[in-house]
Amino acid sequence: MQVLDVTVPEKAQRCYIPKRFIVAFLGFFGLVNVYALRANLSVAMVAMVNNTEGNTKVFNSSRDECPDIMGSSNDSIMDQSNSLGEKYNWDAKTQGMIMSSFFYAYFITVLTGGYFAKRFGAKLMFGSGIGVTSILTLLTPVAVRWGIIPFIIVRALEGVGEGLTYPAINTMVSQWAPKLERSRISSAVFSGTSIGTVSGLLTGLPNILEALGGMMSSYVADKLISSKTLSVTTVRKIFQSIAMVGSGICVLAITVSGCQASVIIILYSLLLYVNGFKCSGYNVTHVDMYPPLAGVLYGLTNSISSLTGIIVPNMTGAFTVTGNTRSNWNKVFYVTAGVYFISAILYDIFASAELQPWGSEKKEKKQSNTSETKS
Repeated sequence: MQVLDVTVPEKAQRCYIPKRFIVAFLGFFGLVNVYALRANLSVAMVAMVNNTEGNTKVFNSSRDECPDIMGSSNDSIMDQSNSLGEKYNWDAKTQGMIMSSFFYAYFITVLTGGYFAKRFGAKLMFGSGIGVTSILTLLTPVAVRWGIIPFIIVRALEGVGEGLTYPAINTMVSQWAPKLERSRISSAVFSGTSIGTVSGLLTGLPNILEALGGMMSSYVADKLISSKTLSVTTVRKIFQSIAMVGSGICVLAITVSGCQASVIIILYSLLLYVNGFKCSGYNVTHVDMYPPLAGVLYGLTNSISSLTGIIVPNMTGAFTVTGNTRSNWNKVFYVTAGVYFISAILYDIFASAELQPWGSEKKEKKQSNTSETKS
């Protein structure tokens, strides 16, 4: 009997790229697009707002306190006044309301996105979410000319579209990432959110460092898990604590750094670098708890956290309505630091990255039903 030689040529073996790497690669660029669509208004708002006399007084109050930081504010105001495009007389509260409108209905689809991804396919939901958000973003210039209310409605609908993407991509990570590579693949994918805000190299450097922090910490986390020196839960808590406590300390350090621009930039860059460690913390805990429902779990937690997208811009606008002074901004930083510290404490007390009992029972029941059907 003749035996066929089915040996794969050596050249073909060298060219093989694991499909999970392709999924991570495409997921990364998908989130780059998603976060760019979310953050683009933060950049555009600077050129859209008409710096009238009232707003100029706000700039002057900051400049008097920190001349080295705000010394060129008058020049920037003149440049904006002479730039092309329509200008809008939006005060700090109005700007905060517009910025937060993205999250008005975001929590609805981010809450249900995991179910839809499981029901209709994560790939379809991820692509649909990006597509809808992209189309609505193209309508932004038209909506702005119609008025604040139409503009807010369009931004809210963008949030509806984008709400589908995060549970969907988390579902894909749970399906493609092996247990000992979860931190690295999750970090590779979700680092796209940091790169998506890089809206110049110098101003985007902190976000690049956040992505690097996520990637570097994920490698160490996976090595610790594979060595079995620490439990998965302990590893997750260590990296989450570094991210939250480290970020909180950096925020408090900024409040006492005075007007030293270089110090503030260094502290902010360090803040985002350690904040990237969260990719090996809570960000992948949903997959650890029960992979088949990772998207649903992520949607549940992210829908709750998305409420801060409504609260924070309005809170910041209320704190800074009397001027962009150090005192006013320090209030924002104190609240931020408090959230970091409280989040770290709650996660360390209650979080678990082990396969949950209800997940194990469901898996055993499914296996039992499959065996009975085969028999």
